[in-house]
Amino acid sequence: MTFAAVLQHLQALEACGLIRSEKIGRVRTCRIEPAGLAPLADWIAERRIPAERHLDRLGQILAETDQPPPKNQNQEKDEPQ
Repeated sequence: MTFAAVLQHLQALEACGLIRSEKIGRVRTCRIEPAGLAPLADWIAERRIPAERHLDRLGQILAETDQPPPKNQNQEKDEPQ
């Protein structure tokens, strides 16, 4: 990756508020901006409860189908005694 491409990516991240950069002389220091991740955390939180409900329901369905079927009388007659 070229230096120009790295700078372009860093500028995009800074414009979105995900990082903060500081240049002192020839050194550019970048830091993650935790507040920039807040919108993502909010988006995840909005979808978490409905997703957990769906997963809970899936767990119930799988638990119901995981039980062995009851033996019928024909199977009992075919088994050796």
